[in-house]
Amino acid sequence: MLIVTITGLSACSANAGSSGGEKFEKFLADEPDVVDVRTAGTNNLPFYGSVGGSVTVTDDASEKRVGELADLIAGYINKHDSTFLSWSPVRLEIGDFALSVDGVPAHNDEMLSLYSQLKATDGVVGATIDDRTLVDASSAAELVGVYDAAAALLGDTHRADTPLTATARGFVVSGGETGIRPDAAIDAFTAAAATFDLVGAALNPHAFGLKLQRQTDVAAATAFIAALPYAASLGPITVTSGLVTQTGEGDFTQVNGIVDRIGAVTGLLEVESTPTQLTLTVDSVTAAQRVDALIGDAVDAATLESLRYQFEGDDPEFVVIGTDYAVRQSSLATAALLLTDDFVESIVLNPSGGWVVVANTAGLVEFAPSVKRAFAAGSGITVQTVDREFQLEFTAVTPLIVVPPYFDDETTDPLTEAAFIAAWNAAP
Repeated sequence: MLIVTITGLSACSANAGSSGGEKFEKFLADEPDVVDVRTAGTNNLPFYGSVGGSVTVTDDASEKRVGELADLIAGYINKHDSTFLSWSPVRLEIGDFALSVDGVPAHNDEMLSLYSQLKATDGVVGATIDDRTLVDASSAAELVGVYDAAAALLGDTHRADTPLTATARGFVVSGGETGIRPDAAIDAFTAAAATFDLVGAALNPHAFGLKLQRQTDVAAATAFIAALPYAASLGPITVTSGLVTQTGEGDFTQVNGIVDRIGAVTGLLEVESTPTQLTLTVDSVTAAQRVDALIGDAVDAATLESLRYQFEGDDPEFVVIGTDYAVRQSSLATAALLLTDDFVESIVLNPSGGWVVVANTAGLVEFAPSVKRAFAAGSGITVQTVDREFQLEFTAVTPLIVVPPYFDDETTDPLTEAAFIAAWNAAP
């Protein structure tokens, strides 16, 4: 489908935005090839407003028809431009291509020419052309060629110095805000791709990143890149595996060192990291214990803001949080004990204690001794049923010390509470 998106419009009426949107919808309602027109108006002030929207046309719209629509919309923009009527460029979407149309005929002719040439370029499967250009390549092998071809086409237009990015399913090469070709990053990527199996890359003039298929190749690939004669010009270098997802900005050296130490561990499903936080998704508590033994009590882990283990999904939910190795080991042992019981629906453990959600109130008395055995003395614990009919916060001592609820409406059946406390106190 081809979509025309209106990103800004004002109209001179009491409800300027909504009125402008309605008029534009009517304008295109009977236009051939147009199958849907949608707008959303904002009435900022009396007689001033804005509206956004989209126009969808048939999937098989020809280049000629796209040009006709661009001219039509440009004419509408110019005809209705006034003190009360302002426009932002209109976005035309044709399958995987998107074009930005404004009221300047020369700009639109140039954009339509780029659209036609990019469609005909080998390896190009999509593109977005506006104040920054994004080109989609068919594969990583085509990435650099597509980037260079797009840069050559942009070079003869008023967009020559605008940002250009090429992507290919996890691989990205960008010239940054100034559109400068990242020569060193591209050379390093080409060399690495010939040596290692890659699943992703991020190349720009200021930083260099690789994502490898195998975690076991990370150390070798890191050394390989560092040994390149131009490595210093790459900026910060990040090498991870497909197991790892990094978010945020900053120095990942600390968390990367921990991830490298872990390597490939059976049962470790995913690693998410920021420069100061590490989240490890595992398929079992046993897998978490294996990973944690490799992390150990080293300073790099102890000084993180957060280190977290979790299951994929929430059936049952399992979360262990802590940067202190001894605390994590204790929490993982607690989780291992409690999650052997199908009565437990969820367990969240942190350095001060934990939160355990169980199936119902019927099994609480039998469950109390298990909780007592699992938690260290002095821990803060909350036991709650899935339906929240029972919730008890207490300190793990004998006799059990109940923490008063924070809110008056947090009430629990006193007989059920008394039975749980008695079972706890009686347990060894």
